[in-house]
Amino acid sequence: MPAQDFDAFLAGCSVDPDATLKRFSLLCTQGAQDSRGLARLLKAGAPHSSKTALVDGLKILQQLDTRSALQTYRCPQLHLFAGLDAFVPAEAAGDLLALLPDVEVGLIEQASHAFLLENPHAVAAAIQAFLHESGDD
Repeated sequence: MPAQDFDAFLAGCSVDPDATLKRFSLLCTQGAQDSRGLARLLKAGAPHSSKTALVDGLKILQQLDTRSALQTYRCPQLHLFAGLDAFVPAEAAGDLLALLPDVEVGLIEQASHAFLLENPHAVAAAIQAFLHESGDD
């Protein structure tokens, strides 16, 4: 996500966390077949957190860089991307493969950032195929 967009989320969360969570859930489901229904499901399942907890969580996320941890992790890795993700573009898979050429990357094509809820069967199939290829099934 572009830093400017992230900063807008952080500022919005400080002022109106409910509106920001609604916007977040809509962006999470952007591109989904039933984006509004999925957004309502996502928002309804979110824990009720204080404004401070939400802002602090965003600040941690803003500073989080997992590249070093991923590079030192020596087990098979599967990273799934969604083709219609508004937060993490599928093109980021190329950057991941440049950093970690031995990992497996999968794409859930017609799916949003909320692809786990949107298409659980495709996610399960990708994980099952990965485990089979890794010899862990």
